[in-house]
Amino acid sequence: MNQTSNYYNQHAQAFFENTYQVEMESLYAPFLRYLPEQALILDLGCGSGRDTLAFKKKGYQVEAIDYSAELVEKARELTGIEVRQQSFYELNEVAKYDGIWACASLLHCERDRLTEVLARIFKALKPNGVCYMSFKYGDTDREKEGRSFTDLNEKQAYDLLKQIDQALLLQQWITVDKRPDRTEEWINVIWKKQSHAFDYYPQRLYSRAELMKEPSLIPAEHGIYFWWFKTNPPGIPIKNCITYQEYTLLYVGISPDKKAKPNSKSNLRIRLKTHFAGNAEGSTLRRTLGILLAEMSGYPLRRVGSGNRMTFTHSGEQWLDAWLEDNAYVSWIICEEPWNVEEKVFEQTILPLNLKGNQHEFKETLSAMHKKAIQNAKMMEIATEAGLQRQVKLQHVAG
Repeated sequence: MNQTSNYYNQHAQAFFENTYQVEMESLYAPFLRYLPEQALILDLGCGSGRDTLAFKKKGYQVEAIDYSAELVEKARELTGIEVRQQSFYELNEVAKYDGIWACASLLHCERDRLTEVLARIFKALKPNGVCYMSFKYGDTDREKEGRSFTDLNEKQAYDLLKQIDQALLLQQWITVDKRPDRTEEWINVIWKKQSHAFDYYPQRLYSRAELMKEPSLIPAEHGIYFWWFKTNPPGIPIKNCITYQEYTLLYVGISPDKKAKPNSKSNLRIRLKTHFAGNAEGSTLRRTLGILLAEMSGYPLRRVGSGNRMTFTHSGEQWLDAWLEDNAYVSWIICEEPWNVEEKVFEQTILPLNLKGNQHEFKETLSAMHKKAIQNAKMMEIATEAGLQRQVKLQHVAG
């Protein structure tokens, strides 16, 4: 660390001139979207002070530290704030910052001390605070021009954060160096300090009626969504399920899936509308609920159209729409890589309506019910729906 600091002290002017005007807006945006207005940000390893100044101009409160005495002076002159000469090994604040920005700084931390430093960052963040960090992309430890580098790849970043209890990976992506004369790749990582094991409890719940209106209240963003039920479907075991007021959390889903194509247009708005107003062919959740409620509704799963699709017919899907309107509510969390959040949720709670990730013994029962409903549908004639359409106006059904 001292060798690296000496390098920056000796080359402070050249480093400053090479970095302070680099355009970084495309990296600021994914970080700032998670922060409240007038958030307090720590620029951890601020270098020239470029990012400190950018955050300050955007109206955020900013503190900054760097281990190089010469760069501290440069950053003070550029930003007009009292930049502290301090190492990330010396970070001792407790629950102080809404966000910590560690751009191209932790790459100078020894690999065997990264967990220690991340634990310090975690401690310094407020509950639900967010950290951005970037490393040169790779998997080696190396020295170059008198500086020590710890490179990181996606798996190493994921494994590193797994060691910090209640640290939640929100997003990671690869970019090319922003400096025009460089072609190196960087890994960018955003993670969150969860306020407890997982913050399931929503600020508010949304009904079907609210979410089917235009303009839509559902964000056209990637994320994870949570289904809360006022009346539980018959036969569902709810022991140890999470409850919120009079509602029980029974299902979570994500959009897009991890296996989705990179250019997938799937998002929370599309997926939730499919669940609320689609059919059993396009929504596993609707199929599950329709199967569980078939005795009450009188609409079993049927083959429709040419016989290759299975739904509850227009009338049955309309009945299910009404049941959802009376009994189902949703909340969501926006995050770029929702499968990471989903994994945490599956580890920590019981979700009896989920077929994927369900740790409950009810999964076998539910899978068997799906299989039986499909077999029965194949034995019945194809349902005739010629001239029939889903009704716009809903008739509410009793829970």
